[in-house]
Amino acid sequence: MIEATMSLILDTFISILKVIKKSRFPIIMNVHTSSKTCFVLGNGPSLDVDLSQGLDLFCSNDTFCVNQFAESDLYKKIQPNYYIIADPGYWKKNVSDNNVAIRNRLIQNVLEKTTWPIKFLVPFQAKDLFETVFKEKPNIQVVCYNNVPLSGANIVINKLFDFGLGNPRAQNVLIPALFYAIRYGYQKIILLGADHSWHETVVLDDDNRVCMRDKHFYNKEAKLTPWSMGGQDGKLFTMDSLFLALSRMFAGYWKIQDYATYRGVQIYNASSVTYVDAFKRIHHTDVAKVLTNSAVPNSNTFSTLAK
Repeated sequence: MIEATMSLILDTFISILKVIKKSRFPIIMNVHTSSKTCFVLGNGPSLDVDLSQGLDLFCSNDTFCVNQFAESDLYKKIQPNYYIIADPGYWKKNVSDNNVAIRNRLIQNVLEKTTWPIKFLVPFQAKDLFETVFKEKPNIQVVCYNNVPLSGANIVINKLFDFGLGNPRAQNVLIPALFYAIRYGYQKIILLGADHSWHETVVLDDDNRVCMRDKHFYNKEAKLTPWSMGGQDGKLFTMDSLFLALSRMFAGYWKIQDYATYRGVQIYNASSVTYVDAFKRIHHTDVAKVLTNSAVPNSNTFSTLAK
């Protein structure tokens, strides 16, 4: 007990130091008033199924999308209100050629396809790049956030979160997407396409490299490739570092749930395939009931949906 308490105090102290050193300034979000519900869309292979009930629900409610969502035809059909990135590969210079290609495709797709007003959320480190590339597109508003990972005592950390001085560790982009959906004032958040099933494809090849298939709803036939950490040095995940990273990612969702509870926000995971266990589960066909405040079945009913 004493050891756990001391660890919590230390984590809190370190987080405060991070804020002092790394956070630019408090980020006060304009609380959304016209809608209390939003969707957060991951790019998992199941998103096609999740959206199969029709796009009207998503077109008539506010939506967050992430990463390479603009590569899909759904981007122009849904016209998301928010686009968020968190991976340093989108702005750092010392990244692999593959990361550069992914970055360029993102920028090209967003520039060419976006004809509606959208907030493009990026960490402060990416501010100069994205303000430059989008300067001729007044409908794309670049919004910067402090991507500073904070942990420790909730009574302190939640207050730092309230001022936008940091967020739970963004091991996956859906973590800041959910976090800023909360901070924009949405009371109900519906998560879709959050498969997080990469480990199902993990293999060790003949050269002892950890490989996986990075499948998305717009690219389900992904090739088996070594799992890179994304740096220019081409460093690959080892099996232990990979599962440590995945553990941190899933822990981040529990921090999001803690913060949602603190803010009185309900997050529903309506992904038809998912390993994210931090949020209340609902079937993707019951999304309309959430939107109309109708009763939905207990989440235990859908325990068989989690692969």
